[in-house]
Amino acid sequence: MLDLITRLVDRSLVVVTHGPTGPRYRLLESVTAYATERLNETEGLAVVRDRHLVHYRQLAEEAGPRLRGAGQRPWLARLDAEAGNLRTALDEAVRRAGTEPEEAVRLVTALAWWWLLRGRLTEARRSLAAVLGATEGRAELVLLHSAFALLTGAPEAAAADTADGRGATSTSEAVPDPVRRARALWLFSYGLFSAGDATGSAALNTRALTLFTTAGDPWGTAAALGLRATLALVSGDLAGLGRDGSRSARMLRELGDPWGELQTVSPLAALAEIKGAYEEAERRQHEGLVMARELGLQAEVSARHSGLGRLALLARDFDRARDLHEQARRIATEQGYKYGEIHSGMGLALGARRSGDLDAAEAHLLHLRDGYADVSSQAGDHLLLAELGFVAELRGDAHAAEAHHLAGLEIARTLREPRALALSLEGLAGASALPAHTSTATRAAILLGAAAAARRRAGAPLPLAERTDVDRITTATRATLGPAAFREAYERGTGLEPEEAVQATRTTTEG
Repeated sequence: MLDLITRLVDRSLVVVTHGPTGPRYRLLESVTAYATERLNETEGLAVVRDRHLVHYRQLAEEAGPRLRGAGQRPWLARLDAEAGNLRTALDEAVRRAGTEPEEAVRLVTALAWWWLLRGRLTEARRSLAAVLGATEGRAELVLLHSAFALLTGAPEAAAADTADGRGATSTSEAVPDPVRRARALWLFSYGLFSAGDATGSAALNTRALTLFTTAGDPWGTAAALGLRATLALVSGDLAGLGRDGSRSARMLRELGDPWGELQTVSPLAALAEIKGAYEEAERRQHEGLVMARELGLQAEVSARHSGLGRLALLARDFDRARDLHEQARRIATEQGYKYGEIHSGMGLALGARRSGDLDAAEAHLLHLRDGYADVSSQAGDHLLLAELGFVAELRGDAHAAEAHHLAGLEIARTLREPRALALSLEGLAGASALPAHTSTATRAAILLGAAAAARRRAGAPLPLAERTDVDRITTATRATLGPAAFREAYERGTGLEPEEAVQATRTTTEG
């Protein structure tokens, strides 16, 4: 066979190309058209198509488990090289799914993880939908399709019986294999988190973790711990974040799964940032960027650029921060990665405000508010409202600032995340400090004290690099009250819970 192919290459009937998986051979288009025409004249076309489908279904099933471990990189490269053939095989499987559903079901199920790792989320959703439309709704397919619908910002495309965690759990009971059931639940939980439903995600992830642990599946256990660490970040459980995130990263490193380890970079880097350990945070982001580039995961490259941009902001290197966030946004847009567009856009807004360009900051924030409402999360909405409030405060508009921060406070109450509550209190303090009246300044000092106490209780006092807003508001408040009165009101606030501080202080509009 090799001699035959070599002669065909020498005669320019076959073209050879060299890629990461070695040499590949293809017919010239004119030769392909001629050969296909001759094949159509025989009775062998159906046999060839069947052999092609079976071969690539077997390849996908062989690759599936190897995408979760030490063979991840070479098998990703192999599936990437066969993307065209896999697509052709899937089209054939869908065409015959009405009468022969098994090949289509097995193929899309096997390809789901490759689609996820490669960020081919829309392709996954559409392919799963096509198979579901041609076959009876099988539980595993329903969960996988609904998960990709959530990941692509199209929750309306998810199956009605997986609209929430309870429905997904009920559907999953029809998946007989406990590990496959756990993986489907984990992916659905991952999708719920991406769509902003942290509560539903946590419940499903806990169920998946139990199944993985019982089955003795180390990869699944590590993946569920990693997601639990990310959920801990959102809820403000910094101890849980450090514990689960570190354990997950260690297990996935031992398993040789760089994609899985990448999922722990953001929460662990965020923890280091919260603690003021910026060198550690930057090291983690750089390590993640190297892994993302080696795997060719452009969405992750975007996320790591945003993470590094955030650290550049904290170092007050505004030009570098802007460049990193612009790179992140460009990559996210090219990839259709909406969450990456949101993160990079918020980074640009943060940088613009901190460098004094309030108009640009507001423009970025309004673009995020109006353009991404369908995929925004509560945590993201809270930060957006806080930033709009600070922009209004810096312009001297106390009423607008207060309105934004009060709206953010409602979200923070829902989140029950202490750092989010503290940020809202700090924003309300800024609005209260603007009139420069003794009564409103006293409220500001109480709110500042309560915010500081909330951060201390959460184990996350503001590092020096993140104190710009609080220091500005503190200076203005102390100037109005005088050192002694400020200290008295501030100390009073430190003895109050966030909700008590809000109740103990009237708003500026009531003043």
